[in-house]
Parts: sequence; C-alpha cells; structure tokens
Amino acid sequence: SIVKLADEKGIKTIVVSGAEASEESFRITSNQELPDVIHISTHGFFFPDVEPIPESKGSLSANAWTEQPFRISDNPLMRAGLVLAGANHAWSGDSISSITDDGILTAFEVSNLYFPETQMVVLSACETGLGEIRSNEGVYGIQRAFMIAGADRIIMSLWQIPDYQTTELMIRFYTEWFSGLKAEEAFNVARNNIRKKYPLQPYMWAGFVMIR
Repeated sequence: SIVKLADEKGIKTIVVSGAEASEESFRITSNQELPDVIHISTHGFFFPDVEPIPESKGSLSANAWTEQPFRISDNPLMRAGLVLAGANHAWSGDSISSITDDGILTAFEVSNLYFPETQMVVLSACETGLGEIRSNEGVYGIQRAFMIAGADRIIMSLWQIPDYQTTELMIRFYTEWFSGLKAEEAFNVARNNIRKKYPLQPYMWAGFVMIR
C-alpha cells in the first residue's frame, strides 16, 4: 500500500522482503542507497537486564550464552533490535554458521551503520521504543541506535502493536505526508484518525510516538 502511494507521487521505492530481507541487504542499503525514508515492518524486541545464572543452576546452556548475546549482554544496545530473515535459528538458540549475519539486527549493529540523509525511520514493529534508561543519557535502545546512525526522525512503538490498526495508521500517515503535510502533522492526523475509531481503546493508537 505504501509503495502504491509513493508511485502515485513519483517517489522511488526499493522493497526488500522475504528471504531477501537480511542483515546483509540492510547494510548494503546503508552503504549505497542513502534512503530518505526507511520503513521496517517486522518483529522488534528489547530484553531487560538480567543477572547471569551459572549453567549448574539451570537457565541458558553454555552454548546459548555464546550464541544469544542479544538476550544476556550487559550492553543494552545488544538487547534491543529487529528480527530479519534467517533469525529463527539464532532466536531459538540453535547453532548458526555466520556470526556476522544471524538475522538478529541489534541496536548496537544499527548504531554502526550510516544514514546521514535519512529524514525518517518508521519502525512498524513491536516495542521499538523500549530501552534501558541510563542516568542522564536517556534511553538506550533501537531508536537511539538509528539516531546515532544519522536518522532525523523516528516513529516507534512503546508496546506490542495490533496489526490491523497499525496498517490503517501507516497508510493514513503516508497518504497525508506524501500529499504535502509536514511529517509531524501527518503523524498526528493519522493517529487521531485511529483514535476516533477506537476512542476507548488507546492500546490501538497511543503506542506509536515520533521523536526527533
């Protein structure tokens, strides 16, 4: 739907989905395409800090400690991220053949990419606004990583989002934005539209926020 809206306005789009939506393809995008807008629709995650539990007392196996740093790392940017193609093996703790491309795109990896010309990153995924608060440094999570990478604005979610209402919100946002409204105005119009449809269910619309 977003591609159709963009085509009508003469806006070039590159769609990557299915098995092609890998960490490698995302890195290539950051190195070569320098996109104005990045829209990511997938699963997002953030794991709170946990105390390590020795193998003798249960919890994760020794191999899992090595293969799943995104679950137990001391670095909050390693415990937040996005799930891309091929992630099922790493997510379930299976051994993987590639250390650099396991399908789990952590916030730490994003922070080392380069998006200096990106006006907007839309994280249409669950819990992409979550992170760890560190004293006066703010929230360490996937949204911070995209800011470090150079993105100007980020739309993100604070909890698990409903698919249907999220689709409605995103289509309305891009319709208004591509028609000439400023990004902030388009976002408010889209969110208020969903709010009017579900006035007693803020879960449907209040989870998405925009930061700059």
